[in-house]
Amino acid sequence: MRYSIIIPIIFFSGLAGTSHAATDHLFAWAADSPDFAMHISGTESDVDYDEGKNDSPLQWLEVGISAAEHVLPGIKMRLHGSVLHADQEDRSASTGLDLSGYSIGLDVEGELNLSNHIAIEAMTGLTFYSVSDEIDDYRAELEWLHLVLKVGGSIRTDHFSFNGGYHFQKIKGEEEVKTGSRSEVDFEESDTSSAYLGITFRPEPTAYITLTAYAGAMEKIELILQRKF
Repeated sequence: MRYSIIIPIIFFSGLAGTSHAATDHLFAWAADSPDFAMHISGTESDVDYDEGKNDSPLQWLEVGISAAEHVLPGIKMRLHGSVLHADQEDRSASTGLDLSGYSIGLDVEGELNLSNHIAIEAMTGLTFYSVSDEIDDYRAELEWLHLVLKVGGSIRTDHFSFNGGYHFQKIKGEEEVKTGSRSEVDFEESDTSSAYLGITFRPEPTAYITLTAYAGAMEKIELILQRKF
């Protein structure tokens, strides 16, 4: 699975040498670039801690913005950031604390149009998260990297599109607690595979409203308000 991130990039990059006419058909979506978006989401994923406590839910709510530009025919790079609040269930390290912070990440998105109404899509991205809080001389901090890969398809009409597929994730992080002394515990995801299903409404040619749900190893609801130029 470690090579799965490279596959969609190689696949879509290899199509860059197609003719201009073919590019217009296969990668028509790339003309809607750059684009800007607001993201609102809630996520939960079970993580395992090195100290032996398994399957503890890690939850985070975030509000963020993103900007994307196409770098190759059919390929976009998206820079995104957010403010967020996180919660660890059943973890004494953060009991009574308000863990808040930020995220920043970079995604690579690809889409291949098979027809005017059907497309194949892929995305891979890496996001860094950091949250913390302190009371008096007690401080807890969580930092983690979240690697994702999505592969699926979409069906479009004039004002709506429906998409779905497979979602893969890897989480690697650290919980740090500082009191009179300092302790660190590593954590990672307890499972990697999820599925996603989404619907997009286009109220006008360059405006998009997308709602996507994820189920499986990662449970997530995300609302995206997007404008393409």
